[in-house]
Amino acid sequence: MGKILSTYNKIIVEEITNSILSNTSQYYAFGGNPVAYGGSVPEVSNNDYDSTFTNNWLMMFGKQLKFSDVAPVIKENTWVSNTAYEMYDNTSDTLLANANFYVVSPPSDTGGNYHIYKCIDNANNAKSTVNPSSVGDPTQQTTFQTADSYKWRYITSISSKNHDKFSSNNHIPVYTNTTISAAAANYSGVDVVMLSNSGSGYDTHHTGVISSVVNSTMIQIASDASGDNGYYVNNAVYIYNTVDTTAQLLDITGYTSNSVGKWISVTSSPNTDNITAGVSLYRISPKVLFNSDGDVDPSAYTTVNTSTNSIHSVVMIESGSDVSWANVSIQSNSIYGSGANVYAIVPPAGGHGFDAVSELDVKGLGINFSFENTESANIVTSNVVFNKIGIVKNPKSATVNSVSGVVTEGPIYEQNAFDQHTQANVSPSYVFTVGEEVVGNTSGSRGFVSFSNSTQVYIIGDQTFSNGEYITHANGLSVTTIDIKSSPDVYNKNLKPFYLQTINNTNRADDQTENFKLIITT
Repeated sequence: MGKILSTYNKIIVEEITNSILSNTSQYYAFGGNPVAYGGSVPEVSNNDYDSTFTNNWLMMFGKQLKFSDVAPVIKENTWVSNTAYEMYDNTSDTLLANANFYVVSPPSDTGGNYHIYKCIDNANNAKSTVNPSSVGDPTQQTTFQTADSYKWRYITSISSKNHDKFSSNNHIPVYTNTTISAAAANYSGVDVVMLSNSGSGYDTHHTGVISSVVNSTMIQIASDASGDNGYYVNNAVYIYNTVDTTAQLLDITGYTSNSVGKWISVTSSPNTDNITAGVSLYRISPKVLFNSDGDVDPSAYTTVNTSTNSIHSVVMIESGSDVSWANVSIQSNSIYGSGANVYAIVPPAGGHGFDAVSELDVKGLGINFSFENTESANIVTSNVVFNKIGIVKNPKSATVNSVSGVVTEGPIYEQNAFDQHTQANVSPSYVFTVGEEVVGNTSGSRGFVSFSNSTQVYIIGDQTFSNGEYITHANGLSVTTIDIKSSPDVYNKNLKPFYLQTINNTNRADDQTENFKLIITT
């Protein structure tokens, strides 16, 4: 069977947001149902999704969504002290299941930014006790370590304004940091090599102090090293001082032991300026071999458990750059040591922070919209009630024949707002009950009353009422003649929303704004 990948969510969200930005598709939030609930808010039923949508939901008005009204959202995994966070691992099948491989660090000051960090190394499943934001306002483009030995990677930040606008139900908006993204590949390589099997018999290891540099390829090591010629061949030597920046890693091609001393031969000339006889330290251990597509190859050395002569860890020296894949293996003297298996954790495509929306596993779309008073006289107020909202894509315009009154489907509607009412004066005067069904005596159209007084009636539902016809109660009794003043804007016969929600009874007014915040997960 196939498997839907995390990029599926990103594609869906991007399709919506990009089409809004480019104006290639029109999305509208709408309000409906003028009949107030008498009790608790009901759940959306299956019947709400079928062909009876228009009658069941009684769409009243809508407003176009802008690019600023939508944002991709991820799980809000706030950093909490004494919590063990999952280490980022591109090979893991469960990494995205609980969103525990990244943390959100809230601002310390009101109005500050929310910073997002990815856990690169969790110090062997230890509990995190140092907030990664403690290093200050993030500018890091490389992996950094906190005092609890956790390693983190700064990914992006979210302003308090956007956080407050879209965050809801444990989700927060996410945007790619363009500065981080632009240089992500240059600063993304192999930060961690994992040990899946430590192997055994890795005897050819040694640590000590450099005795001397004999020439460009020969270095004298401590006198207590092995007395067997060739013993350390095919290993690596890591030469270092107290300052790591002066360290160097060299391959060992030969080893000589005699009564005078012990010498290793190396593949390339060491930087003698950084080696002080009697001071500089060295570590001989099995070699780490990398094969990658990086512009700069990673490099590392091993540490050995001296009690079991097995590989203890792989210590990264250089992570490399622009790495998207890397094969890694352990090599030692062919006579000594075998069985160690390792694998490299590589960054996502483009590098850490290149595409925050994708690599943090976008969960869906955050939507924030408002119905503001009359929306420039485009939607009704007049004390109407609504308690259902939804989102619809590319509604079509309703075209009304001025002579016949026949309504046909027009082009995609593109105005800022729409009103779905047939608004009419009535004669003789009559006050209908909100929510009752009315029928056109001539047209046969059926609709529902959303507002009525002695001189006016607002009808939603069918769109083909004829000007000057009698409208009747559903029981067939003639009531009054309608003089149509405005007709619905959107053609509703093939209208199919993709999101529906019931809300509390809401009374509209000329001086009122209703704000809504939605999280639509994919």
